[in-house]
Amino acid sequence: MMSTSLLLNKFASQSDELFNLGILRSDSFTGDIGEFVASKFYNLSLVNKSTKEIDAVDSTNLTYQIKSTTGSSIRLTNKNYDYLVCIFFDDLYNIQNIIKIASKDIAKEIFSVNKKFLSNTNHVNENLANVNIEKDLLIEIRRFGNIYNQLIQEKIIKSKRVVGDLGEYYASKKLHLTLNLNNSEKGYDAIDENGETYEIKTRRVYDSERRKSNTRRIRILGKTAKWLIVVTLDKSFECNGMWKMMMKNVNNPKSAHLGVVKITKDVEIIINTEIEWLKK
Repeated sequence: MMSTSLLLNKFASQSDELFNLGILRSDSFTGDIGEFVASKFYNLSLVNKSTKEIDAVDSTNLTYQIKSTTGSSIRLTNKNYDYLVCIFFDDLYNIQNIIKIASKDIAKEIFSVNKKFLSNTNHVNENLANVNIEKDLLIEIRRFGNIYNQLIQEKIIKSKRVVGDLGEYYASKKLHLTLNLNNSEKGYDAIDENGETYEIKTRRVYDSERRKSNTRRIRILGKTAKWLIVVTLDKSFECNGMWKMMMKNVNNPKSAHLGVVKITKDVEIIINTEIEWLKK
């Protein structure tokens, strides 16, 4: 069995390879791969990652929202775009289906793209024989998916949400927490032996084209946990910082960002960081 550190390094190396190939643009791996596939298939220009509601535009300036999953359903909100593209992958990121739906044909504001939805909606189920992506790129994507699955099989992560899962993994090990495995219970991520609840927020932080901002947001508005744990990961997905604070002490949770580890009252440093702008 490969060690956790070696497997994470292997994963980091392959994610960097996909970044260098222009496939990944962030740590939203499944979303980025889906956007890459859609841009190639429909000849789209991807917009900046910070653009809300729209992921790409075509040559006639029609707008697209692109969603992808390795599961069987995609839940989303009908917003201001002309077309919705949904891409379904298997666990190795082999393309299973590409669905295109005009926004005007979507009646509900909040909906799930699944078999029931598609049976009642006008849509195009694309012919995958028309996918024209270089074979070597597909091999690299599949290699990435294989390493991803190894992380899940070794129970280092529990889903395709690798950064968040790794933060929960490190925090639970360090603080002896029991992770909340109930996906319908959204108020907290973990609980301690005294029954106190924890929200765990994780960001990958290192010097890179992908890491230009030192005010990266953490979403805690509406969270009911007593404690907030903030975890940072380095380039190799190893933990390089961990902080604990009471959720009620965090000022302005609506716009909270990584800087809360420096300015929140009574922050406890669990793991010291070498990141200069996160030091007190």
